[in-house]
Amino acid sequence: MKKTVLFCILALFLSFMVHQQITLALDGNNELEIEKEIWALEEAYISYHRDAAHEKVIPMWHERFLGWPHSESRPADKDGVVRYLKRNSSVPGAWSFKIEKTGIRVTGNIAIVHYNLLIGETKTRVIHTWINEGSGWKILGGMSAKRLN
Repeated sequence: MKKTVLFCILALFLSFMVHQQITLALDGNNELEIEKEIWALEEAYISYHRDAAHEKVIPMWHERFLGWPHSESRPADKDGVVRYLKRNSSVPGAWSFKIEKTGIRVTGNIAIVHYNLLIGETKTRVIHTWINEGSGWKILGGMSAKRLN
């Protein structure tokens, strides 16, 4: 009887450990997929800015968004950045861009990205925090700063 109980406990423990390892492996794969998705959203986000596609940019911001564009003196909420967008991106541009990925972290439904945005000779450092509350990824916060070198 003792051997049977001990065997059952051991089998249960081993099953639990295998389940944990599989879960960790799947989470790691899921994290990589989320990272790819976030980088694709960043590419789209910059493209929409270039194309003055306000109807595509604005829904990417979370309702509680707070961001600090490099040319503003203080952070702005969603309404403020909508005004900034319409004031500074009223017509499509003919510029190309490159995103130099410098970092990303995903934890649960939050992701933070860091990158350098290159437009011609101008390099801007960008940070975005993304959140997914079930309806897709939205930018919750961000900041940009012109690079000096």
